[in-house]
Amino acid sequence: MKLLILGKDGQVGRALQRRLMPLGDVSAHGRADGNLEEPDTLAALIARARWLDELDQNLRRCLPAALAAQCRLANVDRDVLVFLANAPVWKAKLRLEADALLRAADAAGLSVRSLVVKVAAALPVPPSTTAAPPLSNAVRESLRTTAQSVQDPGLRAQLLKLASLPDRSK
Repeated sequence: MKLLILGKDGQVGRALQRRLMPLGDVSAHGRADGNLEEPDTLAALIARARWLDELDQNLRRCLPAALAAQCRLANVDRDVLVFLANAPVWKAKLRLEADALLRAADAAGLSVRSLVVKVAAALPVPPSTTAAPPLSNAVRESLRTTAQSVQDPGLRAQLLKLASLPDRSK
C-alpha cells in the first residue's frame, strides 16, 4: 500500500508517519515541499511518490529475494539512499549490499554516494485469500452437542450459529 502524508512536520503528521510505516510505503511531505494552494504542487508530490515506488522496485531487483522482501526504499535525499528494513538483522544484511544498491542507483541515473538504513516495524501479513474449508457433518454435530451442554446462553447461540453455517463445498 502506498500512503501520502501531507503535513509531516506537525504533531499529527509525525505520529501518522510512525503508525503508518508498517502498512506500506509512506511518502511524507511538509510545507517546504510546496504550497497545496498551487495546483501543480499535489501533482508533483504524487509524481515523486510514483517515481520512488518505481525506483524501489528497480533497486530491490539487485538484492537477494529474501532480503528484497524485507526492505523498501523510503527516500532519496540529495546523495543518500534511505531504505527501511523490517528488523535489525535485515538492516545488517542490507548494509552488506550497499555497493550493489549504489551501483544500481548509478545505473538508474542517480548520483548517490551513501546508503542509510533505518529499522521500521514489520510489514503486515496480508489476510489469506483462500476460503476456509467447509465444516464437516461431524464437526457440525459436535458443535450442536457442545451447544446443548453449555450453560451460557450467548455461547450456546454462537455455537449453534456456527453449526448452521451453509455448506460452501457444494
